[in-house]
Amino acid sequence: MKATKGMLLKDGLAEGNHEEDQNMERLGWRVAQSIPMELDAALTTIYGYFGVSSLAEDVAEMVQACPEDWVEEGLKYLGSGKRIVSLMEMIAQLAGVLLESDYRTATLAMRALSLDDAVVELQRQSEQVGLSAHGNTPKEQFVNLAAGLKIESYRSVGFELTQGSPQDLIARAEADRISVILRDGALHDSFWFWMDRFYYDLYRDWRAKKAPELQALQNQTTAMLAARSPQQASPQLDWLSAMNPLHSYPELKTAVTSGNLEAVFWVEPFGLFDTWTLYPGRVVVSFSEPGILYENFKSFVEDVAVRTKALADPTRLMILRMIRQFDLMNTEMADLLGVSRPTVSVHARILREAGLIRSYEDGRAVRHQIVPEAVHQLFDDLKKLLDLPEIMDDGHVLI
Repeated sequence: MKATKGMLLKDGLAEGNHEEDQNMERLGWRVAQSIPMELDAALTTIYGYFGVSSLAEDVAEMVQACPEDWVEEGLKYLGSGKRIVSLMEMIAQLAGVLLESDYRTATLAMRALSLDDAVVELQRQSEQVGLSAHGNTPKEQFVNLAAGLKIESYRSVGFELTQGSPQDLIARAEADRISVILRDGALHDSFWFWMDRFYYDLYRDWRAKKAPELQALQNQTTAMLAARSPQQASPQLDWLSAMNPLHSYPELKTAVTSGNLEAVFWVEPFGLFDTWTLYPGRVVVSFSEPGILYENFKSFVEDVAVRTKALADPTRLMILRMIRQFDLMNTEMADLLGVSRPTVSVHARILREAGLIRSYEDGRAVRHQIVPEAVHQLFDDLKKLLDLPEIMDDGHVLI
């Protein structure tokens, strides 16, 4: 079996400056760039997970510059395009190039990774945490090992996860999709042609403009961490924003500060404020200060809260039910509901201000009609806010 680059290294890192790697392991942290994770973040952004209006201006320009035919073709590889993309990350981690910043170096190793190679690497990682492979085919073994290792990574730091949990189902769905992209997979060649088109035609030049800024941030952060914790086994975390996962998840904070997890601070160009991924013995986390993406996200949350609050009353829900097919007047609804006309007017105003109904004059009366697209949008926004997987009838996740 052909070993891919970095496959047999202890922690799955790409080969590089061994002395520097040993030093960073001793400190329990490192600051790094990752072209595979960047590309996943770019795809997540392009397929509308954040919404163009939530993005920084330069990121939005990159998204809007993507050709429509390229975006449409991508659904063949990404599925619904409604979730956070992590295809490149998983392949890179198995190929040993997760923390590689050069596209050619990273993708050469990733393209060479076969399903058999991936299973062997997952078996190696799983044996270290006491998991064993099961399945009748290499693909079944790959999916089961990938999901099992993900669950064990969460459990190892105190998260309570089980088989059949959303994280388990998502990990299985992602592994299933990745299996056809690996070498000799049915979509391998077309996927990499599609990805190369994006990188060389658009992302490379956009990324080049951000490179000096990212390198400066990496250098500054590395120097700051080294000065604050030169001989400690874990990094100081008090410089991170309150929204950073190493603060907002006590399990992660405890694991990092106790030296049970290596913290990799990921330098990225999108201003992600709460992105993280967990592997056995390691957490990779973005550390941008909350900026425009966070402020726009807060506004989005507040808007969803206002619209959701409009539904938090039985009378208003009954009003929506009554006008779902035919427009009604205040007097008609008051008689049906057994309340006063002014009461109906108050409830109608709340629904109208939330955008869920519209009102219009009909002679001296006022009629109200439901806005179906607004109601559908509210539930879509709730699903987006909560990042819930879409479970199909057969129990699989749509991603």
